Amino acid sequence: MGGRARCWCEALPLVYFEELAMRYPVPARNTFFLLALVMILLLSACGGLDTGSLGSAGGPNPTPQLTLEQAEQVAQTFLKAWADGDYAAMYTLISPNSREVYSEEAFVQDYQETAVQLTLTSLETSIISSLRQGTTAALQYDVRFHTELFGVIEDLGRTLRLIETPEGWRVAWSRMDIRRPGGRCAPDPPADPAQPRQHLRPQRQSAGRPERARHRSIPGAAGHGQRG
Repeated sequence: MGGRARCWCEALPLVYFEELAMRYPVPARNTFFLLALVMILLLSACGGLDTGSLGSAGGPNPTPQLTLEQAEQVAQTFLKAWADGDYAAMYTLISPNSREVYSEEAFVQDYQETAVQLTLTSLETSIISSLRQGTTAALQYDVRFHTELFGVIEDLGRTLRLIETPEGWRVAWSRMDIRRPGGRCAPDPPADPAQPRQHLRPQRQSAGRPERARHRSIPGAAGHGQRG
């Protein structure tokens, strides 16, 4: 009860096939193979062979493989939350291993302190390219920080790494995703604060590269709601 319905061929006794063999005699050495072939054909015809139960790695109902497009969507959501200053939402998108290393409180505090140090008013990001490597994905992106004291700070060619988890794609996050070694996320203050540097790196042409995350204000950051 409760199992799958039995096919008519499963109810046939083995004697039936033995009788067929006696009625249509063949050399003894071929009898076994003919009976086996008949059984396989009958079971295949009525769906008796379940390919999902033959020991596949994913079991009878394997989990669908995650796609690179899904990784890009997670990265877009993560970067948009950064532009919106929604650090709690960003935290939910980092990997379980990263959450074990960094608490939500430490994660949020790190982003808030960086915003204060930069006198950040807003930021914008754009994804340049994406590449899948087995169970990981690497997305290259640019970020531009708009600040009160330093003007526009460009940090180009960053890499955001994602990994497959039971929750789906998640960001393999570390503090380097804020302060990239060799990046311009934490510049030295200008010699004369009255004359801040407007661009610390030359503007790069972005023709043909769609902007994935629009210019957004950072709630709670310096100068929020003001136009300079």
